[in-house]
Amino acid sequence: MAHHKKKRTKKYQGEDVREPLKPVVHHYNAVVRSPLGEWWHTHRRGYIRWVAIGAGLILVVWLLIDAIRAITGS
Repeated sequence: MAHHKKKRTKKYQGEDVREPLKPVVHHYNAVVRSPLGEWWHTHRRGYIRWVAIGAGLILVVWLLIDAIRAITGS
């Protein structure tokens, strides 16, 4: 069997060692919202996505109807 090299368990202490990471500071803002405002704040991302998809579909349908009208000459 081949001889396996021993794994290093000692931390590196040379000159170019990284400085310890600075602590992360989290800033929080307390906001008083109405029940409707709180609901919108938690759900807006999903609803904005669906509104954008719906608007895109309406635009595509409108363009198709306009193209069909232009072709038929009505």
